[in-house]
Amino acid sequence: MALYIDEVAASWEPLCTTGESYVCRGAVLRYPSNAAVFDLMLIEQPPRRWGLMRVTGYKAGILAVVLPIDAHHPEEPGISTAWLRQHWNQWVHLDSRPEDVFVAAEGYRAVRRAQ
Repeated sequence: MALYIDEVAASWEPLCTTGESYVCRGAVLRYPSNAAVFDLMLIEQPPRRWGLMRVTGYKAGILAVVLPIDAHHPEEPGISTAWLRQHWNQWVHLDSRPEDVFVAAEGYRAVRRAQ
């Protein structure tokens, strides 16, 4: 049985208005830069280290940044959304605004095309 992937779906919400106090591994952050839109996936590097990997564009698959220990949420298995909003320009992307970042907390999901 062949599986045809027609599109990749995600449920996006603005980083600045999300009700979640943290995001965990597999979450995708989408932001505009110049004439393009980029996606970063939160990855876990045990023990309790977090990084962001590019998943779109010609740099897909490259680790963009290893986040500092203080990005880790103190009570949950992920990084703090408050920390991410506050430190977006310092740690993630200098030329984009945290107000323009969207989060897919559950990452991507493949959508099967009808045959």
